[in-house]
Amino acid sequence: SLFVYQIGEIRCEPGYEVVLHDQWCLEITCIIAGEGIIYHNGSPIPFIPNDIIITPNNITHKIIASDKSELRFAYLGFLFSEPQNGMMKQLSDFYHAAPFPVCHDSANLYEILLKGINECFEQNIYNDIMMETYILQLLISIYRNMTCRKQAMFQDGQTVDFKADCSSEMVYKTIRYVEQNIFSGLQISEISSKLGYHPCY
Repeated sequence: SLFVYQIGEIRCEPGYEVVLHDQWCLEITCIIAGEGIIYHNGSPIPFIPNDIIITPNNITHKIIASDKSELRFAYLGFLFSEPQNGMMKQLSDFYHAAPFPVCHDSANLYEILLKGINECFEQNIYNDIMMETYILQLLISIYRNMTCRKQAMFQDGQTVDFKADCSSEMVYKTIRYVEQNIFSGLQISEISSKLGYHPCY
């Protein structure tokens, strides 16, 4: 049901940059420690420990670690096989639309990914089945986290157009910007300018 292209864990020195590159597969990045900025098509997305970042395919992508501390993250690069139906189609639609690029991991979901990484390198009996189980568990858990927040769960064949829901993404970006700059004397005009919206909106 999935093609896994890359899976692993990276520890970076402060200020390290994962250079700009074309992202040709979907990627999930679990921030274990450290802060920084991830760029999707040039748009900066700040992250902190325990954030989970969804990077869609067919965009440009880079990561810059903060100068303050080292950065540690686990990552999974994958694509869904064709054709999909049922649950896999719902997951595929969700991850290709990426309604929110970042969610906060309050349940230590990155540990599921680390178990998948261990299965990849240990090569024990039935490790391919175990890997797929961990990866599906991670994908479903992130999907639940984000769709419950939007109250957009699928029901009996009902579909949801994630791409159409721009206002929820804007609200989330605003909340994250305020959280990151709460002590800097924020002004409505500054927030709207940074996020590309009119102050009245």
